[in-house]
Amino acid sequence: MKVSLFKILIAIMLLSAVSLAQQKEQVIVKKAKFNTGCPAYNLYLCGDYAYVTTNTGIAVINIQDTSNPVQSDIIKTKGAAVDIKGRDQKIYFVTYDGSFSIADIANPGKPEIIGSVNNLEMTSDLAVAGSLAYINQDNGKMLIFNIENPADLRLVNTLELSKTGQDILLVDNVLYVAVRGRGLLIFDAANPSAPVLKKEIPLDGFAKCLDVDKNLLIAGSRSGPVNIFDISNPFSPVKVSSIENIGSAFDVYAKDGKLMVADEELKNVLLYDISDPGNPVRLNKIEFSFPPHSVLFELNHIYVPAVDGFYIFEIEDRN
Repeated sequence: MKVSLFKILIAIMLLSAVSLAQQKEQVIVKKAKFNTGCPAYNLYLCGDYAYVTTNTGIAVINIQDTSNPVQSDIIKTKGAAVDIKGRDQKIYFVTYDGSFSIADIANPGKPEIIGSVNNLEMTSDLAVAGSLAYINQDNGKMLIFNIENPADLRLVNTLELSKTGQDILLVDNVLYVAVRGRGLLIFDAANPSAPVLKKEIPLDGFAKCLDVDKNLLIAGSRSGPVNIFDISNPFSPVKVSSIENIGSAFDVYAKDGKLMVADEELKNVLLYDISDPGNPVRLNKIEFSFPPHSVLFELNHIYVPAVDGFYIFEIEDRN
């Protein structure tokens, strides 16, 4: 009997050793830095192309070879292009000087402007859902445009936020808005052209950025923590944890139990495991010489527009 137990213990130890040997360390490797010639802010990925917002417009960058990105075109704008969204072979973007434009990307390397509005106040962010676009302005108003006909963009409603709206998310007829000086605002958007405010949650610092991963809402602030909420009941979110020691969260990106935070003040991008949302675990950090403005993770690659250009990293598994 003693021999049998001894053999069992040896077998368990051998299996544990094999398991540890098979575990892989994830290492983040810089693949490329593309010089945009001015600060880069945000991006939209579609196939082999990245559409990157910059001070001078939308840089259209071929990223088929992630180690050698090549610019194929640029959509020049009068003011800095600050946010961009995309779907159905179209990109939608706003500029800080108050324009909203739509471009056709059927030919992805050569976008064509098919609609625009140029008489808005300074804009900061947008979201696109169904036939509508939601645009935050620095004057504390959110504009809602009908975008069914890009050549005839029509304003259908204006929401009063009272203070500057930052990020916008629309998830299953619920509109989440980060508002500087107010926090997280939650609207019922069952009637998407006339959202109704249902909940306001104060946040420490200036509410800046939002993202959703399944039933989790991530809310980042400048000069405040990154908060993780359970939104199983979307109009009554429950805070499950906070990530402290963040300098200034300029952007958050959450996907499949992973969270990335672009910290403008501390000049880094932080990667967390949030599979247990009540106990976020930091996995890695990418340090920059200049502040990063946003972050996106796709197919083991991390894309980061920053003050000094557009970066591409790859997550490699190493034994």
